[in-house]
Amino acid sequence: DGIFAVTSTFSVPTKLELQISPTDFSGVTDLTIDAAGTLNLEENATSTSAWSLNTLTVNGFLTHKSNSSTVLHAINISANTITVGSGGFVSTTGKGFAGGATTSNGSGPGSGVYGNDYGGGGGYGGVGGRASDSAATGGSVYGATSTAADQSGSGGGGSYYSLGGGGGGIIHLVAAGTLTLSGIISANGGAGDAHCGAIPSGASGGGSGGGIHLEATTITGSGVLQAVGGNGGNAGVASGCGGGGGGGGKILVTADTN
Repeated sequence: DGIFAVTSTFSVPTKLELQISPTDFSGVTDLTIDAAGTLNLEENATSTSAWSLNTLTVNGFLTHKSNSSTVLHAINISANTITVGSGGFVSTTGKGFAGGATTSNGSGPGSGVYGNDYGGGGGYGGVGGRASDSAATGGSVYGATSTAADQSGSGGGGSYYSLGGGGGGIIHLVAAGTLTLSGIISANGGAGDAHCGAIPSGASGGGSGGGIHLEATTITGSGVLQAVGGNGGNAGVASGCGGGGGGGGKILVTADTN
């Protein structure tokens, strides 16, 4: 335990995890997340104003709180310059609309369907996959291309035994100047689970990928962008017992120079 001062130039130090609302750090203008440090944002959905900074530097881990059936949490930040270093991660994997509870559909507009002990995959940018049982269908595509960052991925359907994977969350980063990406920005769907060989057998669906929107005057770097759907439970095993895979999410990048 300890006490630290929040000043205009603030670093989240190594091996420390902070969970904050941007209003808690309203006086911060230059924010750095050091290697192995974690900043977990809450109540920063894209329906509210972006957290405005001068500089954002991510050498550690930036994420947001997990959502449920309602999206309250997102990464929604604007700054003059944004840098994701080679060891930096900005990730909302599995933190969008929640996966379905046992014997329940997933959450979100493209929710995976529960049917006969199995769960279908969540949909968003792509349709979710069907599970081994045809009653457990995948979720549908939704949202306009221009609003890629404004919606989370949907959850996979639950199974008789297990929860569905959560959809990927929202990442919206706006740089008035340069956005440098040398690390990883990901909004992947969470994986489903499986209990094959049990009576009854069952496998849950993966969540769909979430939404990533990057805006800048200049985007540079050779980092990674991902909004991949999560695997269904027992994926890759030819056993007739598998949950549906999540559909892909959406990525929108707008820049004058890249």
